[in-house]
Amino acid sequence: VSSKTKAKLDELKDVVDVSRNYAVLRQRLQNTVPPCLPFVGTYLTDLTFVDVGNQTTRQLSLDSDDTTVPVINFGKHMKTAKIISELQRFQIPYRFTEVPELQTWMQDQLVRVRSSEQANVQNYYRRSLLLEPRETTQRPH
Repeated sequence: VSSKTKAKLDELKDVVDVSRNYAVLRQRLQNTVPPCLPFVGTYLTDLTFVDVGNQTTRQLSLDSDDTTVPVINFGKHMKTAKIISELQRFQIPYRFTEVPELQTWMQDQLVRVRSSEQANVQNYYRRSLLLEPRETTQRPH
């Protein structure tokens, strides 16, 4: 592998480095003008953290005698909306030129995969049993 290719690989590794919650990747995406296909995994992770880490409702104090009522946690929903809007920024029409030969080939491949899917599932299952036979559990007498 050429040194130029190795340098490019190192540069790309730096971009997708997990340290600081993908800070470099996030910065690059923020500064990117679409069209762009972002890595959706970071957005899904963010949505999961917001959902799991924040309650759907919170308690609101009504008066000084410690009376509270549950109210919708709009902060959680605003964070969720912000993440989704960041991702939606990349949903723009792409101007692809049609290549009929390529479209025909892709359609043929989809038909082939769909028609052989069930047979493949059975073949893979049989192979998995050959490689890792099921353990038979004996019941105590």
